[in-house]
Amino acid sequence: MIPARHTGGMRRPAALAALTACLLAGVLAGATGCGAGDELRGALSNAPAPPPVAVSATPGPPSSDDAGGPAGPCTGDRLAVSLGPTSGTGDSVTQDLILQNAGTAACVVRGFPSVVPVAGNEGTQVGDPALPVGPRGAAVRLEPRAAAVVPFDVRDAGSYDAAECRPQDVRGLRILPPGGSGPVFVPREGTACSATRLNPPWATVGTAVAR
Repeated sequence: MIPARHTGGMRRPAALAALTACLLAGVLAGATGCGAGDELRGALSNAPAPPPVAVSATPGPPSSDDAGGPAGPCTGDRLAVSLGPTSGTGDSVTQDLILQNAGTAACVVRGFPSVVPVAGNEGTQVGDPALPVGPRGAAVRLEPRAAAVVPFDVRDAGSYDAAECRPQDVRGLRILPPGGSGPVFVPREGTACSATRLNPPWATVGTAVAR
């Protein structure tokens, strides 16, 4: 006969194995037959939930109307163009062309405007455009109501030989913004040379600079 202590020693491993199998089956199948199932489910339900994962949105590109954002060229319909005071004496005078941003968003001017004298109600061009002089310069960003200036030097038509100049009455100037589009008419009555390729030119124009 096998002693009782040996029989009890064999039953304990078997019982432990049975309990382990039951617990494993309960976890996998959701069974509740084991006595320890309730304790196991309670431990799992009371476990802390994982912390939420923060999701950050990637910002999109800035709008062209945002302060400091990208800006397109200043077109004629967004500019208020005027002439500054006249300075100088003799055969030539200097006036600044003032280019003010009259729009609601920033725009950019860079380089030389096209400036030609015009006559008649149709705005017919008279002679050559003003000759650009000097470097093109850097871009000038104009916020709303900000302005840039362009040096504009004009020779008196009377300083030329009349046969060479072929003087003609004009109503003003047609100005095309630098780097933009959309001509603007600025009143400036007087006399201009209708001849082309004059030497020296009837007018010169510089690059736009911040005012």
